[in-house]
Amino acid sequence: MLSAVTGFGGAPLLAHAPLSALKRLLGVFLLGVVAWRRLGRPPARPGARTFVAVGAVSGLGSALLGSVGPLTAPFFLAYGLTRAA
Repeated sequence: MLSAVTGFGGAPLLAHAPLSALKRLLGVFLLGVVAWRRLGRPPARPGARTFVAVGAVSGLGSALLGSVGPLTAPFFLAYGLTRAA
């Protein structure tokens, strides 16, 4: 439900946001995730409230970027889920 609400909220942002800024934001986030994963420290296991926030951001990201799989994958991996799960 929250994901759908943030998705609808992201639609007006998509209509007015500059595409180059969205590309840069996505690139910076992905580089940050790769650097964070390579530091060698195991990430903390996210809780249920974290996944509520991930769902909300995922809905907004889907409206703005279209594909949010690379954005949500680190949270599922930190939770211990694998590709088959």
